[in-house]
Amino acid sequence: RLEGDHILVDGVGAEAKDGILTIGLGGVYVISGELADGRIQISAPKQERIHLIFDGVSIHCEDDAPLYIRQARKVILTLADGSQNMLSDGADYLYSHGDQTAAGAVFSRADLSINGGGSLTVQSMHHGIVCKDSLVISGPKLSVTAQGQGISGKDCVKIQEGSFQLDTQTDAIQS
Repeated sequence: RLEGDHILVDGVGAEAKDGILTIGLGGVYVISGELADGRIQISAPKQERIHLIFDGVSIHCEDDAPLYIRQARKVILTLADGSQNMLSDGADYLYSHGDQTAAGAVFSRADLSINGGGSLTVQSMHHGIVCKDSLVISGPKLSVTAQGQGISGKDCVKIQEGSFQLDTQTDAIQS
């Protein structure tokens, strides 16, 4: 549970420190609440699958990607039915994790699937949703406002269904 300036963790596989929720083991993680300045970072073994369920999440990270997926086999982000979720960043990334290419409010180095019956609003001073692998979107309502690209997948972008509002300074969708 995200609570303003701190994070409460119940269970194993995740830990919280200094406004960063780090997920290090495969499994299902239900996340809700608001984080005023922090991020979720996934650093799991390459064979692990992570399933995040956002149920009313609001995260602002002033100096980095609010959702940074450093390593995993695959990450599934499910937006709980009827939930409204928001991720936003600031103008100057510090790259405290050492990855200076992570210039998106959602940044993934693993396969990423976004699904569910909820909504996700992304407001970024950089790119919106960036996946350096395969990006699959099925069903959610996405609203992305970005100074760069809106939705980007290096290997591919597959869209089955959903509702999209993309306001970008460059490509709305790019692969």
